[in-house]
Order: sequence, then C-alpha cells, then structure tokens
Amino acid sequence: MKDRRLGIRGWIYGGKHNPERFLYTLHRLTGVLLVLYLSVHILVVGSRAFGQEAWEGAMRLVGLGNPVVRFFEYLLVVVVLFHAVNGARLILGELGFTIGRPRRPIYPYPKESIRKPRPLLWILMILAAVYLAFAAYNFFALPA
Repeated sequence: MKDRRLGIRGWIYGGKHNPERFLYTLHRLTGVLLVLYLSVHILVVGSRAFGQEAWEGAMRLVGLGNPVVRFFEYLLVVVVLFHAVNGARLILGELGFTIGRPRRPIYPYPKESIRKPRPLLWILMILAAVYLAFAAYNFFALPA
C-alpha cells in the first residue's frame, strides 16, 4: 500500500486542487503568522514592565506612524479576518450545518456532502472581501 503520510508537504499539496485545499493551506499559514505576531507583540508590550525608557525604546523600534508599519498593520487585519472567517466556516462544517444529507453508498458515489459547503465558502469569502475593503479604506484613505 502506498504511504499516504505527506508531512509538511501535505499542507501545500495533498493531491487535490480545490478551493478547500487552498483554504486549508492558507488557514495553516495564517495560524503560524498569528502565533509569530503574538510572540513579538507580547515581547514589545512586556517592555512596559521595565520602565518608561524601555517602553519608549520599544515604540521607537516598532516605528509607529511609519507608512511601512501601517501597511503591515493592515496585513495583520487581513490575516486575522481570513483566519476568523475560515475558522467560522470550519466550525459550521464540524457541527454538521453545512454537510449534505447522508445517502446510501451506491456506485457512482454522489458528491452530496460537497454541494452545501461551497456556497457557504463563497458567501463567507465575499463577506471577508467586503470587510477588507472597508479596512483598506479606514487604513489608507482616512488620516492616521
């Protein structure tokens, strides 16, 4: 029997090219990015415990008000929003709200369970795009 354990390679390519596989990969990637961001955030905010000078030094290092930092703040909003919306989609799937009705397994097997989740996938991603457009307007069009 062929070994089906792909390891880290399975995050990127699992033998299927469909929207769910792409969202799975992005969900993992955004999760790793959020863990890295939270680690750095805790270190920067924790510098406040070492006094006013340490705090001001950390804020100078971060460079608040810098356009590059502002752009990375927007990317953080993109990452958090995608991770949250896709997580909501996964939770609804796990709770059974988006799974089709079970049928008798008669060949050729119907793809009933995939017909219901796809519209939810597109609706949630369109909703996320609307929120991202609103966030882009707030970040870049309005004064800081």
